[in-house]
Amino acid sequence: MNGAMFVFLTSPVFLFNRIIGVFSSGGTMAVGIILRSCTKVLDLVGGVLVYGVIFIDGRTDLYIIRDGPLTARRYRGEILRRIVVPYAAAIGDDFILMDDNCRPHRANLVEDFLFEEGIVRMEWPACFPDMDPIEHVWDALGRRDAGRQPPPQTLQDLERALLEEWDRIPQLVINSPIDSMPQRCSTLLAVRGNHTPY
Repeated sequence: MNGAMFVFLTSPVFLFNRIIGVFSSGGTMAVGIILRSCTKVLDLVGGVLVYGVIFIDGRTDLYIIRDGPLTARRYRGEILRRIVVPYAAAIGDDFILMDDNCRPHRANLVEDFLFEEGIVRMEWPACFPDMDPIEHVWDALGRRDAGRQPPPQTLQDLERALLEEWDRIPQLVINSPIDSMPQRCSTLLAVRGNHTPY
């Protein structure tokens, strides 16, 4: 997904997607990147799902998705209608939506909505999430959040911290992975889809 999940954890469960979180160990809290794909981690106590859009020389405000998972209906209403459509209109005909092929992004009702709005979607292979520039920005956000002292103690603290740190990410951190896309794609083709350093 183009969003990232930030969570509080305490004991074993399997989680999917990229999760950055606040975890507890012996009464102390630490924040950091927990996993990249399905991995056994700790029980989910609560979480904060966020969505953001990045572009050369800018970004949208970080949007916090509350009250449950991001379904296709919620993605259409809360993300596409509220965030993407106004931004696409401001950019004009050059706008192309890049997402990461997660289920809510690929649902028929989302496809229909994008068609009705005239929004073009970039074709993007689902098996290369690390090539997505926003993944590098999520990593930067996680590192910034991990460096906060004291670390967030509640979900509200975590939300506030994420919003603050998102705004503090230097624009160069956002521009660099976008600017490097031609080289990254060339490298991916040269190694025939195998591991790249990105």
